[in-house]
Parts: sequence; C-alpha cells; structure tokens
Amino acid sequence: MFAMPGFERIAPSEDIAERGQVMVGRFANGELHAQLDREVRGRRCLLVGSVTPPDSRLVELLLSADTLARQGAAAVEAILPYLAYARQDRLKPRGSLSAAWIGSQLRAAGVGRVVTVDIHSEEARALLAVPAQSLSPAALLAESLGSGAADDAVVVAPDRGALERSTALAEALGVSAPVAWLEKERDAQGVRHVGLRGELRPRAIVVDDILDTGGTLVSCCVALVRHGVREITVAVTHGLFTGDAWRELFDHGVGVLHTTDSVPEAVEHVSERIKVHTVRPLLEAAPAKETRK
Repeated sequence: MFAMPGFERIAPSEDIAERGQVMVGRFANGELHAQLDREVRGRRCLLVGSVTPPDSRLVELLLSADTLARQGAAAVEAILPYLAYARQDRLKPRGSLSAAWIGSQLRAAGVGRVVTVDIHSEEARALLAVPAQSLSPAALLAESLGSGAADDAVVVAPDRGALERSTALAEALGVSAPVAWLEKERDAQGVRHVGLRGELRPRAIVVDDILDTGGTLVSCCVALVRHGVREITVAVTHGLFTGDAWRELFDHGVGVLHTTDSVPEAVEHVSERIKVHTVRPLLEAAPAKETRK
C-alpha cells in the first residue's frame, strides 16, 4: 500500500502485507516527479489519495499510479475516499463531462479499480469506465449520531438525489417515520427550496453526500425552520467547507454537524459543533478484490 501525503492516518491498517511510500517532488522548472521506495513488479498495489482540488493533487495521484504501473505492478487500485468531479455527471450543451474525464485519466494512468466512499451518483459510477466500489457511510454515521438520534425525528433529504443515502441512514438509525425530501430550484442567485414531500417532526436529520459552500443545506434548513422544525442535525459524508457561507447553518436551527475525514485537510474546521468521524473502518472493511491487468 502507498499512501499519498496527508492520507496516512486514514489509510487501512489491517491485512496489508507491506507499506510503501511514493515520494512526489518538483524539479526547479516546476515539473513533478515520483519515486517509489521499493520494488513493485508483479505485486498488487493500493494507492490511497485524492483527486480533490487543487489540481496539483490530481496530477500527483495520476503520476504516482502511472509510476506503479510502469514499474510492473500486477494491479494498481486507487482508494479515493472522496471522488472529486463526480458531481459533473450530466452532459450539458457545450459543457464538459468531468465524471467521465476523471475516469479516463485514472484508466490511462493504469488504475484498474477504484474504492470510494458514497459516490455522488450511479450516473457518475457508470461514467468512470473503471470498476468502482462505493462504500456506504450509513452505519458509521448512525453510530456517530448515537442511539437517541431517532427519538421524535425524521430524516430529510435536501433534494431527490439524496433520497437513497437518506433512506440508508434512516434504516441504520431505526427511524420509524418515512424519509421526507425537499424540491429545490437553482437560478443565478443560488439554490432555493420550493416544496416539501412528506411529513416533518420537531427534530430533523438532514443527510447529504457533500457540504461544499453549504448553499443547498442552508436553504434546506431555512425551509425546515419555516415548516416548524425546532432542532436540526446535519450529517454529510464529505465536508469540503469551501468559503464561509456554510457557517450560516448554525444560525438556522442546526445544533451539530457530523461529517467524515474523507478530505483530511478540509476538516481542520473542527469545533464543538462539528463532529468528524474517520472513514478508516469503512476502508478496512472493503472487500479485498484483486484487479489484474
């Protein structure tokens, strides 16, 4: 196993025969170069890292994977807790389709399999064109929320796309009420929620895969408070915490925000109201399939 810098603490620790290191540096002219610390010919190699922006992280990962493949690895598998670019999973007029593009880059670099946590959509998985295993964080988040989380609560999806992961968390928590969800619209001013499907309770647990700028979640929580919800807990898989607008969540009924360390450098915003839980147990429990060239 080779862990990229910053990902050592969440890399799986069980059943790994040997741990290697890939060192990525820059020449004076700015070009990247990678160096392995051991022989990999004929061996299955797991590369733990990220394609998360800034773009240099993506290039470092691709160069590392390519180096493993060219040095004769029998298989190169990428463990990417957060798969960036997966939200760009629909072709728009004159626009890029980045979920497909990132898959083509990984495949060209020699990656034969991807393991990730809570991929954004099945459309993104199909576009990758590389076998991908998406690990559900439902049990992990349910354990983090605690046994009392289901009391007098309803799980809420901020849009239709979050229904499946919201249902998974509701089942893991044992919430009896059906999952509710909100309809949203997006315009030049941002996201706004325009309709409620389902019934609410005094407490709501809002579930989504990504907290980026927080616009969708803030709008969702504003709508829930307007509908009479008194207490909101937010559970998101990937906390990116871009900018500062997400901080408004705590002004709109949110008491605690739960997330994971799938993007380690982004969760340095930890406070008493942001609870970060490691994805390492999920990664360690992933089936150890082999993918050969």
